Amino acid sequence: IKGINDKLNKMIYEKSKKRLDIADENAIMRLQKHAQKLKDEKSWYYNFHVKNESTDEMIDYFLNDPIYLNEVTHYGRTNIGGHNTAALNFRNNALKLYDELSDYLNIPKDTLISKDLSRFGHYIGIYTDSLNIVEIIREKEDFVYIRKTKTNSLEVFRAILYPETKNNFTVGGSFGHLTFINSKVDRLILSSGGNRRNLKSIN
Repeated sequence: IKGINDKLNKMIYEKSKKRLDIADENAIMRLQKHAQKLKDEKSWYYNFHVKNESTDEMIDYFLNDPIYLNEVTHYGRTNIGGHNTAALNFRNNALKLYDELSDYLNIPKDTLISKDLSRFGHYIGIYTDSLNIVEIIREKEDFVYIRKTKTNSLEVFRAILYPETKNNFTVGGSFGHLTFINSKVDRLILSSGGNRRNLKSIN
């Protein structure tokens, strides 16, 4: 049990939780910095927040200003993506430790936490878009998500996939979704921050 307790302290709280806290602190700091910039530079700031008034200048800024659009893009990719990755890392490490602790104590696992993979055989298969080939396979007690380049089949990403429902799963720092046509898997959609990948099933 000492080994499991050490993992709880070091892997979950000292490493995974700390990484999540840092990601959230960075996101808050970026938002506060940008709010300060608007307060200092935009004459419409008061009317927008206090009187709920919108001006053409304000709307044009939010829709067309290249620096603002860069900031939004960077926030989505870096801060939201960073939070997703850190939160899922924390969660997935906790799931692994739950399974290990349940096995050690020889107690039944809660299927709401530890999924019965036999219910998710429809995940297994091959998916593709213009640049990538994704394979979902089963290795022992895990589903494994493998992404390769389409040009030379070079493996660029491999991670354990965690099914949640018939349609939804997580892998790495991303959220996944399966779509169906006539009860057969049609597409795999993967989202992380501002990034989105849409792959067609070729099974």
